[in-house]
Amino acid sequence: MQALQLVAPRRIEVREMPDPGPGAVAVRIRAVGVFGSDMHFYLEDGCAETPAAYPPVLGHALAGEIAAVGAGATDLKPGD
Repeated sequence: MQALQLVAPRRIEVREMPDPGPGAVAVRIRAVGVFGSDMHFYLEDGCAETPAAYPPVLGHALAGEIAAVGAGATDLKPGD
């Protein structure tokens, strides 16, 4: 699975992401909200007193469906 990651101020790259580990899931994002804090990280290398910890995936309000489940994630399945 791939994600857009901020790798430096004003520089975003498509990167391959690892498969989900034990008890985790991978979510195929269908929609995401970009907030002012995301723009500060993109434009200014941080937000308020918080420096950017590279490489983050920006956007924190999202909707999607489960694409893959890790071992032990028994309550969820792909497609949920």
